[in-house]
Amino acid sequence: MLNTIHFPRIYLIYLCLFYAFFIFFSPLVLSNKLIILVFTQLVILAGAVVFYKTIDYSMVTLFALLVADLIIQLLISVFSNGIDLPLWMRMIKAFVFYVFVIISVLVNLIYFRQHSINRNFRLHRFIVSMLNLVAVYCIAEYFFKYNPLFGRFFSGAYHQYYSVRHADFFYRVSGTMQHPIVMGSFLLVNVILNFGLYARDKKIWPLLFALINLAALFLTFSRGSYLALAVAALFYFLINITARHRLPVYLSRAYLVKIAAVLAAIAALLFAAYLKGFNVIGTIASRFLQLGTGAGGISLYQRLNGFHFVMNSMFHKASFFQLLFGNGVGSLAFTLKTNSISLYAPGLYVVDNQYLTLFYEFGLVGICFFLYIIIRLFLFCLKTIAAAGETSVDLEIFLTAFLGLFINLAFYDGFYWSNVLVLLGYLAAWILYLSHFSLPSSAKIYPKLSLLFHFRRA
Repeated sequence: MLNTIHFPRIYLIYLCLFYAFFIFFSPLVLSNKLIILVFTQLVILAGAVVFYKTIDYSMVTLFALLVADLIIQLLISVFSNGIDLPLWMRMIKAFVFYVFVIISVLVNLIYFRQHSINRNFRLHRFIVSMLNLVAVYCIAEYFFKYNPLFGRFFSGAYHQYYSVRHADFFYRVSGTMQHPIVMGSFLLVNVILNFGLYARDKKIWPLLFALINLAALFLTFSRGSYLALAVAALFYFLINITARHRLPVYLSRAYLVKIAAVLAAIAALLFAAYLKGFNVIGTIASRFLQLGTGAGGISLYQRLNGFHFVMNSMFHKASFFQLLFGNGVGSLAFTLKTNSISLYAPGLYVVDNQYLTLFYEFGLVGICFFLYIIIRLFLFCLKTIAAAGETSVDLEIFLTAFLGLFINLAFYDGFYWSNVLVLLGYLAAWILYLSHFSLPSSAKIYPKLSLLFHFRRA
């Protein structure tokens, strides 16, 4: 049956529509609607498993561990608080987000494994091109100080804080992602991905779009995104210096002239904007200078109070089992809102730090296991890059983008944004694909790194 309906073509069309929807209309996906998307992902995944007769047991193992952890958390909740149905419903809804990212990795990874790297990069260029359109839109949005196309899909919080310019706030572009920090995550990743296409193809257009994405990133005025991009760029340079003992320069003299012309055009545009009253550079500088006052003070003290709340809750109020296994997935925001515990300013019921959220919700066991997976994956990829040499350029780029995204997660709870999970699943699938399947066998240092990173070929 699957052969008669040409499943591979349906697979590709589905992926294109899936990413187009999440890039342009992700604010429409709330927790209850995410269940519908999880179901559609499961249908596609089941079709892929049946058609290609393959599955990646590492993700299945991870899913089983997540289910076991949810059961443990529900039992701890019963012994600590009795039967709390609203909390249980919140935990199950939050659990769907984690299931969603695991399924997304599997759906992408199976597709990548069944096609050549050149064909996979066609899908990649399509996704990057859509994000480039969003970057151009963000620049236009800043000059209009209004989001005419996508603002209508955003929540009330957006219209309260970001849709108009307030005396205490800068106008920060949100593009298609509802929140400037979330938009910043996509833009910083797309800066890196565009540079990767430039390094791969040696064409000037990806570099130009990397600069456009960088300009749009500045207009989010997200300090966390700036920091994440800076650290990711430093990481990329260090990879090249240590792995190949040279700087990552892909520029001929002709390209240097073109880049100088592009930079001059951007400088002229910034100067023209300044003459029109849009002092972008000055606004960015003031964002860092006002860290302890005004909007910057709210952002800083909200996170400091969130850190204090989590540490006090886990080390002074939690039971031994809660310290080990957490208070339950999705419980942090639920607890703050239910008990009207506002962090510094009224209505601030989020810690805005994914790692603190993970610690509160999954405990010491959960946060240590999470960090173990990430560190293990990075070490494996770095050893693979060192052995692969020049053929590892693509892996370097995706690993750099992955690092930038995870650094940015220290400034908001990205795991409860469905669009961020889509981006995370996409980058993770590329890293797993490139590090285990596309590189030559001689470059694979650990063919069986661990249970979580052992993959079976189709």
